[in-house]
Amino acid sequence: MKGFKGFFLFLFLIAAALSAQQSNRSLSLITVYPGDAIYSAFGHTAFRYVDQEKGIDRLYNYGTFDFRDPEFVPKFVHGQLDYFLGVVYFKQEFKNYTLLENRTVIEQKLNLTPDEITKVVFFLTENALPENRFYKYDFIKDNCSTRIHSVLEKTLGSDIMYDQSVIAKIGEKSYRDYIRYHLKKSPWFDAGIQLVLGMPLDQQVLPSGSFFLPALVSVRPFSLLSFCWLLKRRSYT
Repeated sequence: MKGFKGFFLFLFLIAAALSAQQSNRSLSLITVYPGDAIYSAFGHTAFRYVDQEKGIDRLYNYGTFDFRDPEFVPKFVHGQLDYFLGVVYFKQEFKNYTLLENRTVIEQKLNLTPDEITKVVFFLTENALPENRFYKYDFIKDNCSTRIHSVLEKTLGSDIMYDQSVIAKIGEKSYRDYIRYHLKKSPWFDAGIQLVLGMPLDQQVLPSGSFFLPALVSVRPFSLLSFCWLLKRRSYT
């Protein structure tokens, strides 16, 4: 009997240790709703990594670019602007979004194992190196929001499953519908994008393209097989 109790005590201690380890480290999806500036018209998505024991609270931001580029607007519209993965302190960026820009911020904490968190953070750390961090921004195919999905697919692979009911609802509209909705206050900018991107925008949003807008990612278009995609959702205004 003593051996039996000792075995269960051993299992309990292991579970407690894993729980503590997981609670000290977390990975979240941060969605920032659209702002007034052109570059913020579609919102923003990034990873937040927290390690309480080491005092780490970072934002891995694929939406970083050089504001000083004199040809920012034409490059942005034509998909020729260089974006890169920036790593910054979350609290400072949070203040910028909420206090300076008056934008809503939503946090969705991913319910991952410590090993899964390590895999994603290791990939992000490698991807943030100077030789790896730059990419050509594309409205539909490659932006801060699609990069979230790309990172999770590359690191967790088969553990990702699409939520077909959400995908179907998103697919009821075309890419053009979503872009025009977000550019209602910028008709001249909308006209430029419609002209440059042309007919492909009339396609319905496919499962592979349902991550192209941050607001769509925040309604959970996919989940993790081994653990629920959404553990906690907090909205900051």
